[in-house]
Amino acid sequence: MAYKIAFSKGSIKIGKQETPSFYQGFILNILNPKAWIASISGVTAFTAKGDMSSLILFCSLYFFICFIGVGSWAVVGKQAKALVQKESQLRIFNKIMGAGLAGVSAYLLLT
Repeated sequence: MAYKIAFSKGSIKIGKQETPSFYQGFILNILNPKAWIASISGVTAFTAKGDMSSLILFCSLYFFICFIGVGSWAVVGKQAKALVQKESQLRIFNKIMGAGLAGVSAYLLLT
């Protein structure tokens, strides 16, 4: 995957794209299996069985942290769009991302 990302053509198709609505984003987040797996894992790891106060505390913290995480991801994505306006910039970006993914993969394999 790192190789495919690093050596992709980096073509940019500029056209009118419809921005997803709030409702579409809301439904997408509810249907996100990764979020459900992470929240179930967190609840089982960090809450005591039958202790409602620890469950409420965990859910409140998890909501707050996820809200910040998703919000910052959206802001960074919007700002990064300015960095890849040309195909040459996109190819450089892809090489950096591919190298980063290869580095993380190598680290995980070697440790």
